Amino acid sequence: SSGINAEYGSPNYKIVSRQNLNESSVDMICRKTNSFGRDARLGETGKYYCQGQLDTGCRCCDRFCGPTNGCNCTACFSLDLSSRKLPKGYSINKLGHPVRKGEYWLGQRRFYCGRKVMPFCTEDGFQTDGWCGDDDGDNCDSCKIIQTQLEISGCYSALYLEN
Repeated sequence: SSGINAEYGSPNYKIVSRQNLNESSVDMICRKTNSFGRDARLGETGKYYCQGQLDTGCRCCDRFCGPTNGCNCTACFSLDLSSRKLPKGYSINKLGHPVRKGEYWLGQRRFYCGRKVMPFCTEDGFQTDGWCGDDDGDNCDSCKIIQTQLEISGCYSALYLEN
C-alpha cells in the first residue's frame, strides 16, 4: 500500500498521508468548513476563501470572499489565523503574509510584514529602505489595508488579540 488515500477526479480529491489521516484539522491543504458552514479552500495568497458574501463591510474589494485572492470573510479569516498558529498580536494581511505591530512611529503603531516590497520613496514622500518595518517607518500597502480593517473599519477586530 502506498499510504495514499485519493480518488483522482472526484470533487473530494485530496492526498492524505497515513501520518495525518486523523489530523485533517491541521492539514492546511484540505478543504475546510468554516464557521458559516461554507466550504473554504486555499487561494493563491495562501488564505482561505469560501466565495460567499463578505460580512466585514470592507470597501477595498468586490465584497466577496475570494475566490482566489483579496479580502476574506471573518469565518475564513478565523481559519487563516487558527491554521497558521500565529502568536498573540499577529494577524494576516491581504496578500497572506503574517503581520504584527511595530513601535510607535509618527504617533501610531503600524502593522508590518517585514518584506522588502516598497519603493525607496513612497507616495507620502517618505524615504525608505524598501522594507515594510520591522519596527518603525512606513508600511506597505497590504499592511496599511489590514491596519484600516482592524483599527478603523473594525472588519476583523473581534478576531485580533493585541498583546
